[in-house]
Amino acid sequence: MTARMSALRYARALLDVALAEADPVVVEQELAASAELFKGHAGLWKVMTNPAVPAPKKRAIVDAMLPQLGVTPVVQKTLQMLASRDRIALLPEIVDAYSGKLLDHQHVVRARVTSAVPLPADRAKQLERELSVPIIHIADAAGLEISAKGLRTVGLLGTRLTMELDFYKKRLQTMGIETIVPETEDREFIEYAINAELLKGVFKPQTKNGFLQIIDDLREKGAQGIVLGCTEIPLIVREGDVDLPVFNTTLIHSRAIVDFALGVE
Repeated sequence: MTARMSALRYARALLDVALAEADPVVVEQELAASAELFKGHAGLWKVMTNPAVPAPKKRAIVDAMLPQLGVTPVVQKTLQMLASRDRIALLPEIVDAYSGKLLDHQHVVRARVTSAVPLPADRAKQLERELSVPIIHIADAAGLEISAKGLRTVGLLGTRLTMELDFYKKRLQTMGIETIVPETEDREFIEYAINAELLKGVFKPQTKNGFLQIIDDLREKGAQGIVLGCTEIPLIVREGDVDLPVFNTTLIHSRAIVDFALGVE
């Protein structure tokens, strides 16, 4: 049984008990605070997740901490049980699974907001506060894919605004990824190709060659991969066309949304 499946089983059982014996929202808060306490103390977390440390010793540590935690009996018993079974390492995943099960019980739907236009950082934060939901940012999804391949410098192709504004560049920079964009003349070529050809279903060999030349130029400047930051560009440039990793952000973003909807991590 995978760790995720085990966490789901514990979460389901815990919610059943919480609904019968306590306030399930309070249980969620206390469980999350306990997980944060364990993980926030590097030495403690190392001991509690070390398979060489006997379970009875871990249970003794939890018993000693409980008076300071001041949690409800339901959470006390949960922490004691996890320690006794040497499963404290599952606590963060149990918290996430419990929160999801509680929302299901309350008939609350979690959602993420996507925007067809770039959102300034302050506006995105405002939306997140007002809606109380996380926001999937296309650049964040792309950044995870880029980082997974171990790349640190990428070329960015997109509309003129995508290449010239910083909503992509700054998000990627926070993930340790530097962005290179084409020269002014090449940006104008890409903008024209998108609006005058690709959006109209026109795909000319010379236009494709123009894109491939721009990609070669970006590689010479240090790009280790190419971000296709516009819906239409993957219609004319595909991964097999170049010998660099190509990141189709439309596909990447869609997968991230589907993964969230399915609860895939």
